[in-house]
Amino acid sequence: MLVAILAVSFAAKSQDVYEFGKVTIDDFTRTDYAVDTSMADAVVLDEAVDALYYESGRHFAVNRSVKRKIKILKPSGVDCAEVVIPYNYDNPYTGANYNFNIIAYSYQLKDGNVKKYKLKKKDIHREFLNDSIAQVSFTIPNVEAGCIIEYAYTVFDYAVITEVGAVIDYRFGHPIPIVRSVHQVMVEDRLDCQVVKAGTFPVKCEQREPERSGINYGTTANRSFGINAYTQQSIIHYFEVNNVPAINEKMRQEDIPGVVSIIKGVNWKDLIPSRL
Repeated sequence: MLVAILAVSFAAKSQDVYEFGKVTIDDFTRTDYAVDTSMADAVVLDEAVDALYYESGRHFAVNRSVKRKIKILKPSGVDCAEVVIPYNYDNPYTGANYNFNIIAYSYQLKDGNVKKYKLKKKDIHREFLNDSIAQVSFTIPNVEAGCIIEYAYTVFDYAVITEVGAVIDYRFGHPIPIVRSVHQVMVEDRLDCQVVKAGTFPVKCEQREPERSGINYGTTANRSFGINAYTQQSIIHYFEVNNVPAINEKMRQEDIPGVVSIIKGVNWKDLIPSRL
């Protein structure tokens, strides 16, 4: 049984995506955000979501790496430290005990010094909701108003299969404001992929010219499959938004700013749609 997902290193420049694990005193003291935080319980300071799309057996797979830094502004904002990640475990790529590579910290400013507290593995919990869907949850420790939390994980899912191709819909919005969010989409060069901005909400989204790069696909698999790491020419699409207001829960999905990827040119009749 194949038990792990592709581990991919994107070719983004270091200044494009924030450095996970680096929290400065300025992160604590800054209050002059361009986005309105007056009514917010918390604010996303920085976010990076890298998405890898590829054919995988009878599915079209999405391997998504998430990094997020949040500042807690009010006592009610501590709820942001409770993170839930749903996933489809009824497939040969994740399985019931899929490892999300979860890393999480809280940071407090004490006497001019930044104190760091790490989430322990024993505080990560798994729950099976039905015969195909499960969720992993955790609560970041030592969280209070004024502190900063940070977490990272990798999650696997399938694309939604439609008549036009495999569709992956990613939205930038959160119930709390966002200072900066970067989304990178990487697709094998041989695939016909259209990546476009979406949403009617008036937020400026920077879209750069796609870059071509040789990406190393590293796998951990059962030796009987004979699967090894390999390098594939791929296209990287870069999107960035800044100063996104909190998304109202009544807002329609299609209005929320985001990125929609449509991948064509594969044998769709043989693919199985996502059940998540």
